[in-house]
Amino acid sequence: MRRWVQGVGDIYRAVFENSVDAIFVTEADGGILAANPAACAMLGRSEADICALGRAGIVDPGSSELTRPQTESTTRGEVLFVRADGTRLPVEVTSALVTDDQGRAMTVLIARDLSPHVQARAQRAASEAKFHSVVKAMAEGVVFQDAEGRIVETNPAALRIEGRDSGQMLGHTSSDPGWGAVREDGSDFPGDQHPAMVTLRTGEPQSNVVMGIRRPSGERRWISINSEPLFGPEGRTPSGVVTTFHDITERKQIEVQMAEYIARLEHAVEQTLRAVANLVELRDPYTAGHEQRTATLARDIAREMGWPEARCHNVWLTALVHDVGKIAVPAQILTKPGALTDLEFELVKQHPTWGYEIFKDVDFLSSIASVIRQHHERLDGSGYPDGLRGEEILPEARVLAVADAMESRTSHRPYRPAISVDEALEQIRALRHDRYDPEVVDALTRLLVEQGYQLP
Repeated sequence: MRRWVQGVGDIYRAVFENSVDAIFVTEADGGILAANPAACAMLGRSEADICALGRAGIVDPGSSELTRPQTESTTRGEVLFVRADGTRLPVEVTSALVTDDQGRAMTVLIARDLSPHVQARAQRAASEAKFHSVVKAMAEGVVFQDAEGRIVETNPAALRIEGRDSGQMLGHTSSDPGWGAVREDGSDFPGDQHPAMVTLRTGEPQSNVVMGIRRPSGERRWISINSEPLFGPEGRTPSGVVTTFHDITERKQIEVQMAEYIARLEHAVEQTLRAVANLVELRDPYTAGHEQRTATLARDIAREMGWPEARCHNVWLTALVHDVGKIAVPAQILTKPGALTDLEFELVKQHPTWGYEIFKDVDFLSSIASVIRQHHERLDGSGYPDGLRGEEILPEARVLAVADAMESRTSHRPYRPAISVDEALEQIRALRHDRYDPEVVDALTRLLVEQGYQLP
């Protein structure tokens, strides 16, 4: 039995022998009096070898503080032990000064292997370094903000997009008016509505929020922003937020250019269709203005039905040339003052088909062509040229059918006089559901009866 433990109680002896931590009993001069089994296993040495080496032999020279006399009663630190195979082992050492029953000063060292912790720290440091490298290399701007919304870190892309240096960003919040933030419609973008501030307030991520910012140079740039909350250990309220954004200024410029181009194209199409409508009216002077008036009425009926404005505009364009097929009908038939013969009427009934043939091969007018073909179809199948029924008829064609019927009845023709608006509406309502779409007839009724609408 070791001399130093003679007279020591069984409990302390058992702790020394069975501790999972390494325990060394050393003298003031650095000599080692005893090492427990865990210490021997840690260093890969026998107790005799450890005692022979002393503290200076088992501690890496870089940890020389353990080779000096201890002045405090208890200390704690991290050192490197030298194992028998020469490898270094990081350990946490707690040392305590004690005095035996003979008055000799000794130091008890308790060492715990830190290898797993050191490895974990190294892995975490490597992971953080990799993360920061990725963030630094990203083309997207990345900004980290604390719980109060203050910017604490940015990547180079964020500085480049914002046109600022780190001093102009760090410490600022999203509420700073210096950003000159605006919405797509040009109105101010309140700081408390910035995606980062919304995320901090709600804990919810925000996606693809478009914002205009102003660089210190005065240049306006457009960015698309995403924000994600960062949670602390409790995981309930955000401890910060990370915001990523990319510059979409060029895309916005292209969108504006495309919108201008489309507007010019639509204007050109409209002018072309107006020219076609004028051509039809030249061949049939008795119906001059019919297509213009029908187009206006059809558009207004569609609006009353709650259709989007773009769809209403398409109805107007279609109605503008719905009778274009009459170009193929002989002029003497179109201007005949009396009743048409069966053969003549069959020729007239072909005008929806001929109108369809004119437009069907024009890609951006193909939908117009189909409506033109169907504008004389009726819900009960009594229409022409294809005898379609019910839902087989396009909604736009159903609107056009009612508008066409209303305008025709209230306009003078060589073969019959015009009738009043009330009479025409009564006739159309009598055919509601049988020939004409009830929803369309009801919309026309609301316009004329409830809203005092005046026919074009």
